[in-house]
Amino acid sequence: MTEWYQPASDVDGMVAALDTVCAQMRANGRAVRLLGAIEAAADEVLYGLFVADSATAVALACRLAGWPADRVIEGVQARLLPQ
Repeated sequence: MTEWYQPASDVDGMVAALDTVCAQMRANGRAVRLLGAIEAAADEVLYGLFVADSATAVALACRLAGWPADRVIEGVQARLLPQ
């Protein structure tokens, strides 16, 4: 999971940029995929949930997408409900 500490911003643009970079990284053998993003505007925090082979791969994807993460948290477990 990643955290970005900043005022409300373009979440859709962030997701698109990260999704593109993650796809490029997967094509080059790096296992990293963005599952989703959450914006907590009142707290000025954005969260990203990833599946990846390492925190380093997530940090690299964020930097390459132009969204360097303020924090990368390893070992997060999530349960996503079907829609």
